[in-house]
Amino acid sequence: MKHMFGKLKYWIVFIFCLAIVGSIFLIPQVNINYNVTEYLPDDSKTKEALVVLDSEFGQNGYLQIMIENINDVDIVEIKEKLFIDNVKNVETEYKDKKVLFKITLENNDYDETSQTVVREMIEYLDTLNYDYYINGQAFLTYNYNLMIKEQIPKIILFLIPIILLILTITTTSFFDPLLFALIVGISIVLNMGTNAFLPNVSYMTHAISAILQFAICMDYSIILLHRYRDCRKEGLEVALALKKAWRSSLVPIIASSLTTVAGFVAIMFMRYKIGLDVGIVLSKGVLLTLITVIFLMPCLILVFNKVLEKGHHKQLLQRNEKYNHFLYKTRYIFPIIAIILIAGGAYFQSKNDFTYSDNTFSREGELMVVNDTKIRDSFGINAKMVILLDKDIDTSDICTELEEVNIDEKTYIKDSISFTKQMDRDELSKFTKEYGLTDSDINSLFKIINNKDITKLTVSLEDLSKYLIEVQKINNSMSSDEMLEYLEFFYSGEINNIEMIYQLLASEKISLLEIITFLETEYDYEQMSSIFGGILSTSDIMQAYNYLHKSKITIKEFIDFNNDFLSTQLDITSMAMVLNNSVETQDIEMLYGMFGRITMSIKEIIIYMNRPLTALEMKNIFANIDGNIIDYAYEELKNDNVLLEGDKTSIKVLIPFIENNFSEYLDEQARALFTSFNNQMVLFGEYEAKINILDDISGLTDFIDEFDLSSLSAYQNIDNALIKDEFVGIKYQRIILTIDLPEENETSFSYYELLNDKLDTLIPEEHYVIAQTLSVLDIKNTSSNDYLVAMIISIVLVFIIIMISFKSLAIPMILIVLIEGAIFINMSIPALIDQKLLFMGYLIVSCIQLGATIDYGILMSNRYITNRKEHSRKESMALAIKESMTSILTSGSILTVAGLLLGVISDVPIIAILGRLIGIGAIISVTIVIVVLPQVLYIADGFIAKTTFKSGFKLKSK
Repeated sequence: MKHMFGKLKYWIVFIFCLAIVGSIFLIPQVNINYNVTEYLPDDSKTKEALVVLDSEFGQNGYLQIMIENINDVDIVEIKEKLFIDNVKNVETEYKDKKVLFKITLENNDYDETSQTVVREMIEYLDTLNYDYYINGQAFLTYNYNLMIKEQIPKIILFLIPIILLILTITTTSFFDPLLFALIVGISIVLNMGTNAFLPNVSYMTHAISAILQFAICMDYSIILLHRYRDCRKEGLEVALALKKAWRSSLVPIIASSLTTVAGFVAIMFMRYKIGLDVGIVLSKGVLLTLITVIFLMPCLILVFNKVLEKGHHKQLLQRNEKYNHFLYKTRYIFPIIAIILIAGGAYFQSKNDFTYSDNTFSREGELMVVNDTKIRDSFGINAKMVILLDKDIDTSDICTELEEVNIDEKTYIKDSISFTKQMDRDELSKFTKEYGLTDSDINSLFKIINNKDITKLTVSLEDLSKYLIEVQKINNSMSSDEMLEYLEFFYSGEINNIEMIYQLLASEKISLLEIITFLETEYDYEQMSSIFGGILSTSDIMQAYNYLHKSKITIKEFIDFNNDFLSTQLDITSMAMVLNNSVETQDIEMLYGMFGRITMSIKEIIIYMNRPLTALEMKNIFANIDGNIIDYAYEELKNDNVLLEGDKTSIKVLIPFIENNFSEYLDEQARALFTSFNNQMVLFGEYEAKINILDDISGLTDFIDEFDLSSLSAYQNIDNALIKDEFVGIKYQRIILTIDLPEENETSFSYYELLNDKLDTLIPEEHYVIAQTLSVLDIKNTSSNDYLVAMIISIVLVFIIIMISFKSLAIPMILIVLIEGAIFINMSIPALIDQKLLFMGYLIVSCIQLGATIDYGILMSNRYITNRKEHSRKESMALAIKESMTSILTSGSILTVAGLLLGVISDVPIIAILGRLIGIGAIISVTIVIVVLPQVLYIADGFIAKTTFKSGFKLKSK
């Protein structure tokens, strides 16, 4: 001992200095985790679902930003500015001159890139002349990160002076508090640095561990230095005094640390692994403090002994003998009061209204309350629920069924979307408007996708995806047959022949885009004549330009004009003029009369000429011709297999046939009639050839009327792969629901459970569900069992440690009952003041309060039993109070101040609540230990003597 702290003291100091420097460099490398779902058991439904979600789609963060009184121009500009790196999508929703930007991040809410996005967005929004409100887990995480980084140093700066003041009051040296603070401060740095070797540390652990370590572990250095002071008072030289103090204080220091660690070890057995996180870090902190006190503190005492010796002052905290007398007089009163309070505490703490998500308290911070309230009042809640199911299942009916789930006839699903869900125009518009599609584009999209079924009023993303795949082929060169097949996907009309387009473009393979461009390009008369040269006459072409009064027209306009021209109803005079008097007026009159028409179009005449008729119908038309001739002609045509189905033929076929084969049987009037018809058929045959040419192209021009090229360009901007990848993975697809409910209240729990039950019915196959509310339910179900496990383990461990230390059954029973009673009283306060209590905090604080404050009871009991060997139980009670009061008040005051400072200074609500519970719990524990415990020890003296191995109690007591 002398050798180790004599010759090796500088080496020990040097090793600790190296460790401190290393820890300082490691502290920034600690991975702080804000995602509490990571601590769920591996077999929890939420954890399993998150693993599948991550492997299939990744996890995306989500932000909402609302801006009030904003103009449309700025909305577009701001949206573009918000679309920065690591932002996947920005949706907008408008309402009452407000806009809500719904931002999907590339990575999860807790990823460093997501935090960078939040920072950059806030920096940008701060430059605008608009009030904005922002919420979402990514923002919450960013905000916490800032607050914790700022507030831990601030809390420590407040804490250190107060603790030094407490230590100055309770010690006899001005330098002792500095030594205590230095020792614990070093152990805190070592603990924080070694956290870098852990996979991550929860933000709660990171925020409270340093402060709690400072408060809980101060005892160890106090015990050692006080023993050293006592040994020096015995006249021992420095080295011998230190050696004796080290040996005599080693066991109580280790025992004290073990009871503290026992509380932390207990929460490591929680299935909800945040207990393991808190337990490991705080247990490690206690052990590092123990190592620092045992090895470094003796070296520093030797190095700074002269300074420590010079700083003596009169003890400011004086012991009051009247207090001992007061406790003796009330020795039966306060235990009864304590029993009543503990019983009441046990009852009321069971009535606590628990919340299971740290976000519930997180959103009670002033900033989050304002932001959440503003956004919620304007746009409601946009909680997301993701359902993962086999990718081959049609989800249309599933979405419809889920949207009908209700509580008291109220459904909370605002919208649902999946790859195969059928959506109306408004629903699809919500999804596609982010790609710049107008209402016209959407209407065109519906018309094209549903071209085979015009009654269908919905479209799925799967339909859209298939359409986009075809759209990508618009630049592919195809043969005429391939083109006809390709056009069927887009157009429900008739396109029988497109050879003319290929002839006009003089190519065997053309792309649809080339055809559309060709038909919609404007040409002057010379260019149009060049295109249709040899096919249409120059007069036909000039006629279109003259009529349209344009110097340039598109082929589509040219075809439309000719179609209109050939379809125009004309009387006999107008028809003669159109035909340039190539046919006698009386012949046209005869033609109109035979068909029983006053007006006709050229197209109608050609149709009549080509219409299949029976012999009877033909004889009715040519009533002035011998019907036998028509019968003979039909008979011959039938023998030649020329008649069509139903023994029909056309005027165009019959007239030339009769004239060529039965001319000698015709009278003069009939010959004249047939000659006139032949002349007309030759003339109209020329028009028929033009119509056939025009019809070849006309099908495509009609298609262009329905197929908007500008919309097509917009569609091409939509990445089909992104749409499909958003909803369909390797094995699973996902349904995304937006639900207007907070993450944690009874309505939310009931509604989500109904949704889950409905899903189990609709999807008997394997499926997974991810939602914040379901995560909370998982935490609730996991934590409820954890409390009993943690309490039993902590009580058993503490009981065993105390039993071994005191070789007694009574002492651990008394201490555990009283300290657990203090915990019950502490935890009943939230129920009495109607304040919600985070269950996780309830559990953690209970274990911390047990492990940290039972030391006070151990110290008081130790002094009572030691003094009881030589003194009466009354004297022993007084001496126990006298010898332990200062240490208990010192340690208790430090823990109280540390906890309450966390409660007052921290802007992180959950951290503040934990701090208040710890601070108030310390006050209650200290009060019970210094008031009730001495009295219980006095009352239970006989029981203690009988259950303590070789108690050595003085048998007679006054």
